[in-house]
Amino acid sequence: MKTMLRTPSPAIAATVLLTCHAIAQQTIQVPQHQPTIEAAFAAAADGDRIQLTQSNYTIGINGLTLAKSLVVETVGSARATISYPDNPITSPITPNVLPALRITGFGTGTRIVLRNVTFDGGYSAWAQSPPRSAVIDVQLPNAVGELVLEGVDAIGELRHSDDGCPGLRLTSGPSVRVMLRNCRFEGATGQSPFFGGGEIEYEGSDGAIVAAQGPFAAEASRFVGGAGGRASWSFFGPFWFGRDGGAAAQLSAPLGSIKLCELVEGIPGAAYASSPASPNPCTMYGASGASTLTTEVYDCTRTFTLPGCGQTPQQVSLNPGRNDVEPIPPASVGVPFPITFRPLPPANGLTCWIFGSGLESLALPGLAGRLYVENAFLVGLVPPPGPTGWSQIAFPAPPVALPFLPSFAVQLLHLDTSGQLQLGAVATFTVLVP
Repeated sequence: MKTMLRTPSPAIAATVLLTCHAIAQQTIQVPQHQPTIEAAFAAAADGDRIQLTQSNYTIGINGLTLAKSLVVETVGSARATISYPDNPITSPITPNVLPALRITGFGTGTRIVLRNVTFDGGYSAWAQSPPRSAVIDVQLPNAVGELVLEGVDAIGELRHSDDGCPGLRLTSGPSVRVMLRNCRFEGATGQSPFFGGGEIEYEGSDGAIVAAQGPFAAEASRFVGGAGGRASWSFFGPFWFGRDGGAAAQLSAPLGSIKLCELVEGIPGAAYASSPASPNPCTMYGASGASTLTTEVYDCTRTFTLPGCGQTPQQVSLNPGRNDVEPIPPASVGVPFPITFRPLPPANGLTCWIFGSGLESLALPGLAGRLYVENAFLVGLVPPPGPTGWSQIAFPAPPVALPFLPSFAVQLLHLDTSGQLQLGAVATFTVLVP
């Protein structure tokens, strides 16, 4: 049973939080301790950390499968690119349609963390059946645990198939908590570098396809739909339309939220005529991608391009002004850091903030948010807002004795002068463990 608010001191809160997570057993560096990422996954036990010390890695056509509770990260703020091989042009065709990374379970643990890694999808010069399910494919319908992707990029590259390779495909059950921070998920383009006369290309892929039944939060992330493919026709027809762009995100997370995210819809595919007798190509474009968001939305933007010649991208804001906690960068052990909030003006009520060990869900009709902080503790009042409407407070230095790569969350509680309580947006952060 979880309690939403309690009132011990911050020191007691920190003591409780330190007992919530298992300590990492060992750190496995690649290639110093294991020659490949595949070998490191095989050698690791639940709770271990795998550290990527190079900037580039290549994996095999079977991709990576992660079914253990591991932390996979680089050193400090460095990035590592994990490349799925391109499909060789051979006869007969050798298909390679598996994801670059599949996440299928937590093993005997409860947390998987990926940080500062880029996965590409692998280019394919041939049509594939079926197309690749995703660059990163997460299937956790019956699991229990937490999945954290921070600074993770997944770029779809498979062409020559309709919806050939979304950046992320995620299915999670009610007992899985998912957090995406500072990530980028991009669907494969339907366009080919070898476009020629008479060719009809393919539909762009979605940036991310998410079906999350449990707690879900995406912060400061970018979702990009793949461009729609082109079409050309001969003098005698048929007269083909350009193909549709992929959606930036197809996201179903009724108990979750996205904040400060960018949604970039896949651009429509163009059509090309071979002579003046052919139809007007400006009327033969495909459609722009169209995202579907079944979740709470805070201060996001959506960029799309209408079909037709000479169109420029248009941007609209989604629920502007709803965010009241600025993004919190990763914290370092022993270093205090500021947190910036947007509280109520003193004449309109009071704003408190709470701090806890993770995210949980609670649907409260009529309130501003759906998320609250698990194992949460009331920390104190937020100072009155300054001229810009924002206030800053100092967060104490995280202690050395932290568990392996924990994720924490803060949230505001606004109590107005009429006694109405509103939940503000949640901001999350991690602590970099030496």
